[in-house]
Amino acid sequence: MSERRRPIAKKSPSAYHHGHLREALIAAALRLIGSGEDVNLREAARLVGVSPGAPFRHFRDKAALLAAVAEETMRRFRREVGGALDAAPATPAARIHAMAMAYLRFALGESAYFRAFARAGELGFFDSDFYKKENQETLDSLDRLILEGQQRGEVASGDLRIVHLASRAFVYGLGRMYVEGHFARMGLGEEDPLAVAQQALSVFEQGLLRASPSRPRGPSSRAPRDTSP
Repeated sequence: MSERRRPIAKKSPSAYHHGHLREALIAAALRLIGSGEDVNLREAARLVGVSPGAPFRHFRDKAALLAAVAEETMRRFRREVGGALDAAPATPAARIHAMAMAYLRFALGESAYFRAFARAGELGFFDSDFYKKENQETLDSLDRLILEGQQRGEVASGDLRIVHLASRAFVYGLGRMYVEGHFARMGLGEEDPLAVAQQALSVFEQGLLRASPSRPRGPSSRAPRDTSP
């Protein structure tokens, strides 16, 4: 039997200042995303504490609300990454590390936005030209740093696509594990989550295995043959 979701509490009309309804509706949409609920204007209005028609002053439909969430999510992410790169040394390795830490700060510090970020495809974020452009610029920056790092011997050699995949998968996985409660279940809940993530990232960057993993060879690596009649 699946776990029942707790209902999301409605905010009173005094929870936002008039003139900030748009921002309040975006925040409501994030609450719905974070709880796994469907995002719609009527429910967002209920959470904010306004009439069902009030959201239409700012958003013509659900897609417009989600586009606004997408753009705000990407702005926050790019601001975190941009600040980290501005402060990082010029070497590819240092800048890739800075990007990774920026991603983790975003995932752990902006968990509502990270949940939306993680569901970008499902939520239709890639329908936003702004989101697609800003996202692609981040990915292109990582590719350039990997290639330059490989040329300078600072990054592991290999297919750019695979190195890129490994880099993103690790920080994305750490972010998901945090927001889904794995840190706490592993006994790390009392520690600074960013410090925990940074230590795990250090293991990844230095290389997990101290010896080459053995590879199965010969017939033993294949499934046993069925000799029954």
